[in-house]
Amino acid sequence: SEGGGVDFEGSGLNFAGLGEQNEDLATATADPPTNLTCSVPVGTVAACTGSSAPYTVYGPNVPLSWRKPGFGQTRVYTISRALGSYTEAQLAALPTSPFTVVGSTTGAPPITNYIDSTATTGNTYTYMVTDSNKQGATSGPSNLVVVFATKALATVTLGNLNQTYTGSPLSATATTVPAGLNVTFTYNGSATPPTAAGSYSVVGTVNDPAYQGTASGTMVIAKATATVTLGSLSQTYTGSPLSATATTTPSGLAVTFTYDGSATPPTNAGTYTVVGTINDSNYQGSSTGSLVIGKATATVTLGSLSQTYTGSPL
Repeated sequence: SEGGGVDFEGSGLNFAGLGEQNEDLATATADPPTNLTCSVPVGTVAACTGSSAPYTVYGPNVPLSWRKPGFGQTRVYTISRALGSYTEAQLAALPTSPFTVVGSTTGAPPITNYIDSTATTGNTYTYMVTDSNKQGATSGPSNLVVVFATKALATVTLGNLNQTYTGSPLSATATTVPAGLNVTFTYNGSATPPTAAGSYSVVGTVNDPAYQGTASGTMVIAKATATVTLGSLSQTYTGSPLSATATTTPSGLAVTFTYDGSATPPTNAGTYTVVGTINDSNYQGSSTGSLVIGKATATVTLGSLSQTYTGSPL
């Protein structure tokens, strides 16, 4: 066709911009590649799944293989791709070709494979291959192959879900199957790892061009243990309530007290069991001792020391 149309003539497809079939030379020296497929692996790239098109490939690398033409001279194979799924009948109805060239490879047969590393997962593509010989004759295209590029499912196992407050951000970890995949995390929906003690909903998501997967769990940051040292445990009755004191390591933490189980400081002389407990969102700790309130000293002044005999006890 002229003006970029799509023609089906005999057994060949002609796409404007992809080369025109030379009727005199194509049959003898530029036969079309045949049996284009995506069902076999190429090098280290995994094979597509499925026994016939549309095939599925996991990841952005699409391995294409085809059967060499019968003529054995050096050839240039041109690989073209269209976004979407097409049949020959659908292509024939289009005013212009949807194909663009994504690569080429040169060599004598059996140079019959190519890896398209520019695919984007989540898309469906239609591929075809043409070849040309050193005389410049260009074949009609191979058969069409439809491939869906998607991500394989990976397993994610979360770790480090039980930690203790350190004053610094704390992160979960993850292992994956297959191993070594990158995993991103959120904590209560935020990408920032938490610092404070508490419970956080953790989601680990695989971030990889060929794999997908996620796992959820709860990360618990426990309170750190602090030291409490009680003070003011020996005091003297004053008629007012008397309280113990405390110092902490780390310093400056709030401490609450009980005296024989009551939060009210005692007034009367006596011995009281004191428990000092840290009251802090990130630290825990307590200490027990005895508060002794001694009796106060009173002054005694004697009187009626000079009296006169009355015959009665004085």
